[in-house]
Amino acid sequence: MKNIQIYTETFVLKNNAINKNSSFGFNKNHPEKINHFEYFLSLIATIMQETNGILEELGDNYYTSYKTPIISQTKIIDFILKAQEKEKYILILDKNDFNKYRKDCSFINNQENLAHKIAIGEFRIFIVVYKDMKCLENINNITKIYGYNSKSYKIKDQIWDEQYLGGVCKISQALYFNGKAKIGII
Repeated sequence: MKNIQIYTETFVLKNNAINKNSSFGFNKNHPEKINHFEYFLSLIATIMQETNGILEELGDNYYTSYKTPIISQTKIIDFILKAQEKEKYILILDKNDFNKYRKDCSFINNQENLAHKIAIGEFRIFIVVYKDMKCLENINNITKIYGYNSKSYKIKDQIWDEQYLGGVCKISQALYFNGKAKIGII
């Protein structure tokens, strides 16, 4: 749970505070507080493409309102049961996974392992998988999940070398597993 909080504080709250073009841009209100677990499940729901019924309108007028997928506390159990019924699960990456991926460019650059590449590139510590451990994010549905202009979509065409891959893995290890890398944004 601590890693979920680290992720949301680093990549949602701090990022949105400095990003003028985000959904919380010039006229939009910044979230004062975010429930880390609700945000995490909402991100999972987006990846699973299970956002029907959880899209909420936040804000009180045109300039301050936006639609966002939020799984409220009353819908958490329903969402988990629905995901389990469709045999969709969350695979949490650990320190050993990042050590393994750090030097394996052929694995990461293989289109069949796109979900791993996106997770590493987005500094996430999870991948959404089916019961047979096959990744849900793939070359066929990435546009539907993230859109054409997203960082995740752009990652699919990048060829990572060992130095870049190692650096990205080291950042994740520093964030989540008390690694030695120093990160300037934190």
